[in-house]
Amino acid sequence: MEIIITEDCSFKSEFEPIKNKIAEYFSKLSNLSTLKKVIITDHDFNNYSKSVKELSRDIDKNAYVSENGGAVAINGISTDSTFNQYIFIRGDIFYAFLLYLCLDAKVDDNLNLRELAYSIVLHEIGHCIYSEILYTKYNYVGSNKKGYNLSLDNELDEYIYHECITLTSEYYAEHFMNSICKESKKDYTKEMLNIINDNYFDNRVNNIGKIYRLIYCFVLYISYYHTNSIKLSFYEDICNPRIGKVLKRLENEMIIFYDKFNAGDFNVNNIIDIFREIYNIKYSTY
Repeated sequence: MEIIITEDCSFKSEFEPIKNKIAEYFSKLSNLSTLKKVIITDHDFNNYSKSVKELSRDIDKNAYVSENGGAVAINGISTDSTFNQYIFIRGDIFYAFLLYLCLDAKVDDNLNLRELAYSIVLHEIGHCIYSEILYTKYNYVGSNKKGYNLSLDNELDEYIYHECITLTSEYYAEHFMNSICKESKKDYTKEMLNIINDNYFDNRVNNIGKIYRLIYCFVLYISYYHTNSIKLSFYEDICNPRIGKVLKRLENEMIIFYDKFNAGDFNVNNIIDIFREIYNIKYSTY
């Protein structure tokens, strides 16, 4: 595995002397044959985004970066026909991550930022572990499509299939992070309920996106509780009891999926069915 620090990274002079320690830490934590590069970029979002798009072209020409993200895992088939993964980390996030690990002698009083940075990096490593298992055991590589015409049923079905695999990846990555990062987490129950109880109708395409976002937030939310064996108690506060019942099924399904996936069984059909059922309850049939 190679540690790369981009030329425009404002922390380059501080990171360069400890590249070997960084590589050792990542290798020990993940032990992944497909994780080829960890790339530390500038802290500025535009520079970070530019680095991700330019330096991942050999495995993914359509890499997407979230504006509120501090790190991202990119994977794909390289020009030599091998499955490779890269982790990109924004410089400020990586600096706080190093402070958390005490690899840097400087002291930072912002413990919350250090814990957040630590959890962000662990989450992306979790994605890489999941993706390596998907590829090596189940021969799955994500779609390289630039976009989908969600008004067409076949395109919609393909989109939901790949997005449900992405959702299971989010659950797995968060589960991995929570199993290592034991710090107490902020309670996001109120925010989760706001997303679940939102019934504003827009159109088919936008509403599919909203259902994805709902499930995305939900699987991240429940992972902490599952990893720490804490029972969820917010279902009675969901306005639509039918949605509450389906989400409870989804919660149970994610536990089953996680166990089966680790045991050698990969199947997202039940999660796809739940995705469609939530859409049908909240908006309309398709």
